[in-house]
Amino acid sequence: VRDEEEGDLCSVEEGCAPPTLGSLYVRSLYWALSSMSPMGYGDGPRAITDLEFALSIIVQVTGACCSAIIFSRVAQFINQRDAARLRYDCEKKAISEFASFQLLPPPMSARLHDYHAFHFAASRDYDVERVAGLLPPALRGEIYLHLHEGLLRQVPIFHRADKRFIQALAKALRPQVLLAGDYAFNACELGDAAFFIDKGVVQLLSAEGSLADTLSPGGYFGESALLGSKRRAGSARAASNCVLFSLSAGAFQAALGEHPEQRAVVERAIEAGRDHSAARRWDAALLTARRHSTHSDARRSSDRLRAEGRGDEGEESKDAPDAAT
Repeated sequence: VRDEEEGDLCSVEEGCAPPTLGSLYVRSLYWALSSMSPMGYGDGPRAITDLEFALSIIVQVTGACCSAIIFSRVAQFINQRDAARLRYDCEKKAISEFASFQLLPPPMSARLHDYHAFHFAASRDYDVERVAGLLPPALRGEIYLHLHEGLLRQVPIFHRADKRFIQALAKALRPQVLLAGDYAFNACELGDAAFFIDKGVVQLLSAEGSLADTLSPGGYFGESALLGSKRRAGSARAASNCVLFSLSAGAFQAALGEHPEQRAVVERAIEAGRDHSAARRWDAALLTARRHSTHSDARRSSDRLRAEGRGDEGEESKDAPDAAT
């Protein structure tokens, strides 16, 4: 048994009163918890009575529970911060396995990884459609409107569109990622969608390959396909890494079917945009012609002055022998 004053073991023969069975269990539990817990034995105050041993046991158990809660919270916080990174690593590994299984050439495999890295950086790999699909239709529409209304309202053809119509279009938008040098479409392809620029720069090229226009975030192109399938008059090439949203002609016509009063508004806006684009192209062509004309006039004037200079030099050369004579 343990002496209650000194805390050391003693025997019954030395005159110590034998402890009860309950006291032995309490002390045994105390020393077992002290051995397992970070507290250990130490040099601190030691329990003497059964009540003190019981209180020490309660304190140790409570401290162990608090430590477990704190460490679990810290671990959970770290895991939450790294959850996106874990998703990225898992998908990267899946892409590597796919490329290895399909025996893709190294340049193509590297391009797949580039697409994945840029898509992750742009969206953090959040699947909006999966999350919104769990919500009721009304809330789902509000979320899509919050995400894409600003992008759609920047487009002149939707400036005066009804909010419900914009909401229908927002639900139909689909994200698309382009790396620098990729083409959204090529000339003479059958157009079936319009594109809206969220991030990056897109160059519009003519059928001959010359630069026609450069669009920045908030711009749009390919809108003629919304009113009917037509061949693309030119190409659209990403000048930098881009995040686009495409709107298919079928989804646009379905939205117009739900809101027929918006058809005339959108068609007038598209025609006005075409007229503005045509006027801008005409002004650019006229400016180029003027520059060319000015350059030609300057060149003719320079040639005339050079010709006159040669004539003067000839006359001077003729006068020189006379003067010598």
